[in-house]
Amino acid sequence: MITGFSSKGKMGKSIELLIMMPKQDDIAWTAVISGLVGNGEYEEAIFWFIEMVRKIVRPNLLTLSTVLSASASLATLKQGLLIHTLVLKMGMEFDLSIQNSLVSMFTKCGNVADGHQIFMSIKSPNIVSFNTMITGSPKMDVEKKHSNCFTKCLMKARSLTKLPFWVSYQPAPMQGF
Repeated sequence: MITGFSSKGKMGKSIELLIMMPKQDDIAWTAVISGLVGNGEYEEAIFWFIEMVRKIVRPNLLTLSTVLSASASLATLKQGLLIHTLVLKMGMEFDLSIQNSLVSMFTKCGNVADGHQIFMSIKSPNIVSFNTMITGSPKMDVEKKHSNCFTKCLMKARSLTKLPFWVSYQPAPMQGF
């Protein structure tokens, strides 16, 4: 029911249901937090995540990934760092969805170095990993960002697959600069 109300944008009803539940488990909390993020209510999502932790409900991988997404959307590095600390304490730092969310959060918050460090530590990056790293940094010069990051991504992919790349990349000419 929580997910149903959330999909209709009725977050007040979703939260009301959560509060009325005699036992609020991680799935119910995650449904509310995901619904808030899905409806663009990022600050509310972080508020309810904090409430979840205060009530000593252990967040799951989806909860953490979702709240990192909220932090990235708000570009709140301080919140993101606190969530990252929780991820480390819970031993979830090697989950690919968490790693992708951390890369996104760090790069969107302007901390490209930490985003890149996490990206380079991913053992088996997927397309989301590469796209997140390439597109996640609005603060870098566009041409420099794409050419440098794309090259590093290709090298990372090559080292993972041990296959030669027959790709040549030429950054698009910058218009209006």
